[in-house]
Amino acid sequence: MTNIIPKFSIIIGAMKSGTSSLFSILAQHPEISACNEKEPEFFVRDHKYEKGLKEYYKLWDFDHDTHKLALEASTSYTKIPNFPNAAERIKNSGINVKVIYIMRQPIERIRSQMQMSHCKGWKVFDDQGRIHNFHIAFSKYHMQISEYYKLFLPEQILLLSFENFIKDPKYTLKQVCKFLGIDDTFNFILAKANKHDSLIYLYQNTLILRKLFGIYSYEEYFDYLKNNKNKYTNQIFKWYLRNINKLKLSQIRYIKSELADDIRRLQIDFGFKASDWKI
Repeated sequence: MTNIIPKFSIIIGAMKSGTSSLFSILAQHPEISACNEKEPEFFVRDHKYEKGLKEYYKLWDFDHDTHKLALEASTSYTKIPNFPNAAERIKNSGINVKVIYIMRQPIERIRSQMQMSHCKGWKVFDDQGRIHNFHIAFSKYHMQISEYYKLFLPEQILLLSFENFIKDPKYTLKQVCKFLGIDDTFNFILAKANKHDSLIYLYQNTLILRKLFGIYSYEEYFDYLKNNKNKYTNQIFKWYLRNINKLKLSQIRYIKSELADDIRRLQIDFGFKASDWKI
């Protein structure tokens, strides 16, 4: 079959750790065919998975003359316990795949997820007032990635640091290209992906403030921040967002206690340097 794709790379997570930015920058590479949907979630959505690989191949405009691999990014592939079978389904599909797992300082990742949860109306706290378990589970990186190490060879898995990606994106991209076996001299344009995301969350959370300052649409809000970068009111908006997602000291201690063993095992078992996270 001419539509069979010979190689895949999947950015499997972690959520709120730069997966969208990494995907959209890598999509510039001429040897990569980027998925028509950034986050298709094919291997965790039963109604998609049951249609088989022919349906999966349709997500790409793959050119066998120019492309070496197909790329997608679905953070739900590392969201145990919500989606427990992603790694197994990817393995059982038989596709030739390499996976990329990018991790962020866990408390900062949780803060970012809390921000999104507030906006979407998802649960942030459980019935006892503690940070909801799924916020913590998605930051148990060792638990999440272990499922892939059980099923795939170590050379099929690349672990990345979000902080290193932000600090030195060119080095990270070169590292990824070497891992994927594509031209690592390609000159990527380092534009930030989804630059509106954080502004949308801020917009959704500041109804009273927007009414106070006479801002009645997202377009007005975006233009206001763009044209008044140093204004005092701009700082009020950002202060408000930081504080509605601020973690109490007791909550931080709880998160650290829940993650300590997982982070220790991440370093011991997989050699990932997590000392900079100070957990």
